[in-house]
Order: sequence, then C-alpha cells, then structure tokens
Amino acid sequence: MYGSVRHNSPFTLNYRTMPPGVKNNLMNTVLNQWVNCPINLSTHEIENPYIVIDDFFSADDLSGHLGYLKKWRDRVIGPGYYVDLKGSPSGLLWRHELNIRLIESVAQLLNSSGLMKGNAVDINTEDNMQEAIIVKSKLNESEISNPLIVINAFFEGRTISWYREELQEWLRYGLSTDAAKEFVCSPDLVIVFENLQKLYAAAWIMLAAHEEQTAETEQAEKPPVSNVRLYNLDNEPLPIHQEILPNLVSIIKNKLPTTYAIYYLGYKPGNHTSAFLLVLTADYEQGEALSLGTMLEESCRPSNVVILVHYASAVVNAINKGDHFFNRALACPALYISGNMLLPDSDVIKPSTPNDLGEANWERWRKQAKEFLMGAEYYLSVGAYSAALFSLHQCAEDVLIAIVRSVLGYKINSHNLLRLLRVTQFFTNDLTAVSKIETEQGKRNFNILKDAYIDVRYRDSYEPDSSSLDILYPVVRDLLSTAEEIHHQFLLRNSI
Repeated sequence: MYGSVRHNSPFTLNYRTMPPGVKNNLMNTVLNQWVNCPINLSTHEIENPYIVIDDFFSADDLSGHLGYLKKWRDRVIGPGYYVDLKGSPSGLLWRHELNIRLIESVAQLLNSSGLMKGNAVDINTEDNMQEAIIVKSKLNESEISNPLIVINAFFEGRTISWYREELQEWLRYGLSTDAAKEFVCSPDLVIVFENLQKLYAAAWIMLAAHEEQTAETEQAEKPPVSNVRLYNLDNEPLPIHQEILPNLVSIIKNKLPTTYAIYYLGYKPGNHTSAFLLVLTADYEQGEALSLGTMLEESCRPSNVVILVHYASAVVNAINKGDHFFNRALACPALYISGNMLLPDSDVIKPSTPNDLGEANWERWRKQAKEFLMGAEYYLSVGAYSAALFSLHQCAEDVLIAIVRSVLGYKINSHNLLRLLRVTQFFTNDLTAVSKIETEQGKRNFNILKDAYIDVRYRDSYEPDSSSLDILYPVVRDLLSTAEEIHHQFLLRNSI
C-alpha cells in the first residue's frame, strides 16, 4: 500500500529532534556513501571549485569573513544569538552555507590535485596590503608559499562530514539565546575556529594565484596582433604612367605579336612604378600562358611589372560563366585593343569580394598544404630529405594557390613557386617578404625549394642538403601561417 512503513527493516529511523550536543552518528556510518561528497556544489562547481572560492570572497573580503567568524564563535560560547547588519539572525544561515561550500570546494581541489606547490602568488602588492597583513598573521612563510600545507592540515584526521557536523552545532547555538556550554566540546570548537581562519587565508592565496595564472594563460593564448597588410590595386593613371605604360604596351606587342588586348589592372598603393597587366592573346598562339607571362615580365625589365597572359576565348568563356576576377579585370582601363577583338560586357564587381567557391578552394588547398607540412616533418624526423623537400615544395605550392584563389578569385594552377608568389603581390607583399627572396641568400634558398619539383622527381643523383632543409622548413611553415593571417584579415575586412 502506498505510504506504508515497513517495520521489519534492518534499522528504524527516529525523526525526533536530536538532543543538544548529541551528533547523528548515522551520518558517519558506511551506510551513507555521500557523507564526504560535495553535496552542496553543482556539477559545474565540482569541475571548477574556484567558482565557489570566488563566490566566497565576492560575498565579503578576507577581513570581513574573519570578523563574522569570530562573531559567530562568540555567539556559540556566550549568551545571545547571532544577528546580521539588519538585526536579523537569518544572515547566519547564509554564512553557514558559505563556509560549508568553501570546505567542500577546497576538498575538491585537494582530491583532484588542483592545488599544487608553486601556485602561490606574490601577495605583497599595493592592492593587497590589508590582505597581506592578515595572511601573514595567520600563516607562516611555508604556508604562504605553499597553501597545500594548510589544506592538508585542515583535513588531517578530519573529514568534510566532521566539519559539517561541527558547523551544524555552531549554527544551532548561534541561533539560540543559550550558550553551548558543555554541549560543545571546547577542543573541537577551538580547532574549527583556528582551522577556518587559516583556511580563509589559504583560500585567498589560492584564488589570487588562480586569477593570476588564468590571466597569464589568456594572455599567452591571445593571438598576436596581425601585421599582415592587404591592399587593392589603384588603376587611376598618374602623370608618371603616361611614359611607363605606352612603353610597356610597345614591348608587349613587339614580343607577343598575337596580342589582342592589354588591360591596366593597376599599381601597388605607394609604389607608382609598379604595374599589373592582363594580356589577351589570339587562340592560335602556341606559347603556354604562364610561360608567356614570365617571358614578357623579363622583357619589360627594369620595370616592376606583373603580367597575366590568357587566351581571349578562355577569358570570354570565364566572363560568360560569371568569373569574378575577369569581370573586374575587363572593367579596368584598356591600354590596347586589337580591331579583331570583340569582348562581352563585364559586370562591375567589388574588388576582393568573398564568394563561396573561393572559400571552398581555400579550405581544400589549405588542408592539403597542412598535410604536406606534416609529411615534411615526418620525413625530416627519419632523415628522408628528398621526400621532405618535395613535401615542402608541395606545401608552399598549395598555400599560394589557396590564398590567390580565395583573395583574388583568380583560378591558377602552377608548380612555379616564384610565379605564384608574384601573383600574390596583387593584394599583399607579406608572402614575398616571408620567402626572403629579396636577399641573395634568401633567393638561393628559395630556388632550392622552387626547383625541388623537378630535381627530386627527375634528377637521379640529386640529394638535398639537410642544412638547406633546416632553413626552408621554417620558411614554408611561416608561409602557411602568414597566408592564414591574410585570409583571416580578408574575411574581416569584407565582413564590415
């Protein structure tokens, strides 16, 4: 029957009020498996006991807690009952709960080794002068430098349940008009009072150390301020370009008679002598587009010019398919158009506009680049230097393809790292700077990387120097991290 009580159980519970001074020994029997568990803490607080310690010192400072503890003790051993600032005894219930939760939280730290030697903090700061004086009056130097000593001593021979029962007695007599007298064991009362004072001081040190450690960790994990710089080309001709650009057109038409059109894509901000051009050729041109671009750039020296060469029909097809890059390119000033050239109208698209395809390309090529870098690390560890060098080349190639496709929207495939680097100058100088090709030594090292695609695959006697790999690995690693910063800046800039 519902609500019935079985009297044949192994023991019976008596719900009468316990007489003063008599403790409920049932709580200490093996029958109660929760007796020393943190029953007053939430799951989140059990996982992070510092939340409770922070709550404790948010409720009052160290001096305030010590003062109220003494007031509580005086009400236990003397006449009169505890009253708070409002003249109400209810404040003692809150103080009792704060202390129980503090004890349980510190026990959790001890059990989980969350408090280790070396966690102590310098308490002698200008902001902590009052607390430092109090702590020094309660703890010795060893205890201050290692609060674990205090916590160990607090629980030495005494459990959480023992402190719960003692503080329950304190609560009973703190709310009574009668003093505890012989009902509270004097040695236990002294032990609880002195231990709690030391626990307060140790907990304050622990919290200060934890906050300092957390701040240091957050600072260490905080990503450094990015120094990468993105730019858009400026294609408004300046007076200086009236001489440079016609000369470049003349050289290109002379070197590549199949030229149908030349578009001026612009120059780097602050570098008026640079020039970026798009050259369209007839479909019957026999040369390979990337090789033609390199040939024209060499012919235009000493001018600092980057030239992209494409067959006219390929560009027309790309525009008809909505290609972002060529739509923007053909909206730029035309320096030369052959009478045999007829191009479709291009849509004006904002420079460096992110698109889903560009982001998919970024993720695909960046993932592959990271895998090649991991491969290079492994091959270096086992002394397989040829495989390591080839993997570094592939990593660099994939990184540069990824960032060009993402930021510029230009679909490029090439094993020529130098060519890929030059194309990144459409929007940043940082990848060129990381590659260090502006110095003679850096250029020699980069050439080893650039030529690895052919040397490792096709030269029978080729054996890379391990010292070169020691130099090239950090270069390629930094190339990847810099490209990731550039991509992040690109997304941020275009999300505004």
